[in-house]
Amino acid sequence: MQPLLRWIGGKQKVSALIGDLIRLNLNEGGRYVEPFLGGASVFLRLGHGFSLLGDSNPVLINFYECLQLDSMALMVAYSDLLAHSKSFQSEKDAFLQVRQEFNLSSKSGFESAAKFLYLNRTCFNGIWRVNRKGEFSTPFGARRAGNWPIDFWRDLGERFQQSILRCADYTAVVASAAEGDLVYLDPPYVGVESESFVRYGPRPFDRNDLCLLKDAVQGLADRNVLFCLSLNCSAVALEDYKDFKIDEVANGSGFVGLQKRARGMDLLIRNF
Repeated sequence: MQPLLRWIGGKQKVSALIGDLIRLNLNEGGRYVEPFLGGASVFLRLGHGFSLLGDSNPVLINFYECLQLDSMALMVAYSDLLAHSKSFQSEKDAFLQVRQEFNLSSKSGFESAAKFLYLNRTCFNGIWRVNRKGEFSTPFGARRAGNWPIDFWRDLGERFQQSILRCADYTAVVASAAEGDLVYLDPPYVGVESESFVRYGPRPFDRNDLCLLKDAVQGLADRNVLFCLSLNCSAVALEDYKDFKIDEVANGSGFVGLQKRARGMDLLIRNF
């Protein structure tokens, strides 16, 4: 199933590969845990019901909570917003108005979730960026929002019915994982040119965060919890995780040997 949200660094192009790998190793009664939920492309591809899904972005979690609670109500709120946007002279004018309203209003409930979806679909590259005031500040992306059939909305809502959604730092979500669970981690990238790939909340995900991430992953291994971690390919990552199985994902299409490193390659690190 395709995600509704566009998300920088999302794994939609490799969701089939990662999802199949997880499906083969996740216990039938086990729990799927994803602490950096983002666009949820791997979760939606996996289709595993019993899951713990977390993210530190409260606006994102509110969106998924509304989708889980009543996907039809969210569809109506979003459709009404689309109809209202057509009253503006241009898509850009509508975007600027919705962005202003979004920044001035509560970040909970169906109306906020609908505005978040609209902004995500129409902003530049689907980038979630906030200024120092905490206001969404990504510019217009010169694209239409679009909509989806009612069956798609209904099916998408059903995917989240057996999920626990948690707005929390990834460390808290990882700490709750137990033997029998399988944890997939897709943190923001470090050491890439665009800050869009390294943002995690109000500040960039930095080298210190990588050290904390390594400790969290090692903690999973020590507790006999299966994990799969996506990282951008770097000498530091290869050294840090040399005790685990490491594959490289080539251009979003498949695995290649470590001798065939290339710019933009991703590492898939796991203990199974």
